Amino acid sequence: MPNLEKNVLYFRPDFYENDVRAPCADKVEQLLNCKVIVALDWAGVVANINSNVGLVLIQTSVIKGNIGTGFSTFMKMLNNMMKYMIIDGHRPYVALCIDLDSPLELIEESKNYGLHGIVPAGADYGTLETINAIDALLHGREYWPVNIIKDLKKRSTAPVLLYLRPEMHLPSMPAVSDKLEQKVNCKFNVCETWDEFAENVSIHPYALLVHAGIFKEFGITVNEFLIMLSTLTRVINPALSMRLGIVVELDTPAEIVHELMDNNISFIIPGFYGFGIDETIRGLLAILTEEAYAPKYIINKLPISKKVITLASKGIHLTTRQTEVLKLVCNRGLSNKKIASQLHISESTVKIHVSAILKEYGVRNRTQLALAANSSLKA
Repeated sequence: MPNLEKNVLYFRPDFYENDVRAPCADKVEQLLNCKVIVALDWAGVVANINSNVGLVLIQTSVIKGNIGTGFSTFMKMLNNMMKYMIIDGHRPYVALCIDLDSPLELIEESKNYGLHGIVPAGADYGTLETINAIDALLHGREYWPVNIIKDLKKRSTAPVLLYLRPEMHLPSMPAVSDKLEQKVNCKFNVCETWDEFAENVSIHPYALLVHAGIFKEFGITVNEFLIMLSTLTRVINPALSMRLGIVVELDTPAEIVHELMDNNISFIIPGFYGFGIDETIRGLLAILTEEAYAPKYIINKLPISKKVITLASKGIHLTTRQTEVLKLVCNRGLSNKKIASQLHISESTVKIHVSAILKEYGVRNRTQLALAANSSLKA
């Protein structure tokens, strides 16, 4: 490639912690014979704009969410600063550095504000795409690659799956999620905390996915989770359709899945690390087409807790609701009134359940019940 001797000024906000250097900078400098100058704030742009800059590259995060007045104001400031900067007969070109999550409307508005193209981020599109884009722009050619814009259009219309997946020492998801998004034509929004999940419910996701590990990680029961979720969607996004899928792994207790199914949760999604990506794809396609999916051959592979086996072998048979009441009595020591409030049923109904459980265990009071239940032995 020819000797350009022009520099790239990359406006990239300082939220990448210590990763100040742009990922593809070394390759760009080597192949295009230029220098990539990173500005972490507006002061950095002002300080470096006169450093023989042939291209001002703007990270979309600088103006993401500020389409319209925000974008317009930013471009006026930039154009005023470059008004008298002429290199090889023209002013420096300005382009957006985009990633897979860049809003399509932001790119469309870019043309209206006089930008000269887009530069695909090497981390998402590969170093070669980045170099080709910067090379064209430094040579005074606008760069609006049809294939990349077409892909963003496709992604912008893809249904969003909001996925609550606490870290729980699971392997990193990005590489797998990219493959799933391509195969299923959807977009994942992965959250690691309940607060993050709650905040994103307002984006109107097509469906909610929840990793079954949350019950252990958050220390909650299935019933408590469903109440939390119902309250959340009712308060934040009443229009949200309750398409809920539970992602299971090989160590997910079978009784959790059965309890979810008893509460009309009909999308059981096999996790890709335990069951393979093809099984995950089948589950995701089912929830996107709203076809109930709870394959027996998957559920049969899930472990059954020793306590459940012992209860069955001792002739103790409880309904799902009785099991919920039993847990609240024995594990948390709640009164009938508090159990009624927790399960949203009447206190008299709780009394009926407690009486049935006492009879099933052959005990007379809660103390005896707690001892018998915790030892998994019928008195």
